[in-house]
Amino acid sequence: MSLRRQDAWSQEDDDILATIIIQHIKNGGTQISAFEKAAVKLERTPAACGFRWNSTVRKKYAAQVKEARIQRKKRPLESKLTFKIGDLKDEINMQDPIYSLDNIIRYLRQYKNEVSELYDLKNKLQEEIKEKEVKIGMLEKENIKMKNELEIMQLDFNSVSKDYKALLKVMEKARKLISSDEDGKLDKMADGNAFVVNNREAKSLNLNNS
Repeated sequence: MSLRRQDAWSQEDDDILATIIIQHIKNGGTQISAFEKAAVKLERTPAACGFRWNSTVRKKYAAQVKEARIQRKKRPLESKLTFKIGDLKDEINMQDPIYSLDNIIRYLRQYKNEVSELYDLKNKLQEEIKEKEVKIGMLEKENIKMKNELEIMQLDFNSVSKDYKALLKVMEKARKLISSDEDGKLDKMADGNAFVVNNREAKSLNLNNS
C-alpha cells in the first residue's frame, strides 16, 4: 500500500479527515496525533493532512470544532488522562508497522519534499505576481498615453470644427452676395426690356398718326 497519495482531495477525504480531528479534539488529543491517524486512513502524509486541515477543511467545520472544544472542557479529568495515556501508548507503539524506522524516515523525507514544493510554489507565485505588476505598470502607462492622445485629438477636432463652421458662414455670405447681384442684374435687364418696348410702341403710334 502506498504511503503517499498525490491525487486531489475528494469531499469524502475531507469528511474523514474532519471526523478524525474533531474526535481527537473532543477527547483532548493532539492535532499531531490526529494528523497521523488520518494519514494512515487516507494513505497520505501527516504533513499533507495538516496542510489540508489548516488551509481548507477547518473553515468548513468551524461550528463542529467549536462544539468539540466545549465538550472537551466538560469531560471529567480522569477521562482526559485515560485518553492521553492511551494516545501516548499509540504514539510510541513501535510494534505498529506504521511507526517503523523506515516509515518514519520515509515520512520525514516526504514532509521535506512537500515543504520544498511549497517553497517552490511560493517563489513561483511571487515571480508571477512581479510579472503581473510589471504588466499592470505598462498598461497604466499605455492608458495614460492613450488618454493624452485622445485629449489632443479632441482639441484638434474642436479646432477643425470651429474652422469648418467659420467657413460655412463665409460661404453663406458669399452665396447671399452672389444671389443679390444676380437679382440686381435681372432687374436692370427687365427695366431695359421695358424701355425698348415702350420706345417701339411710341414710334408705332407716331407713324400711325402721320
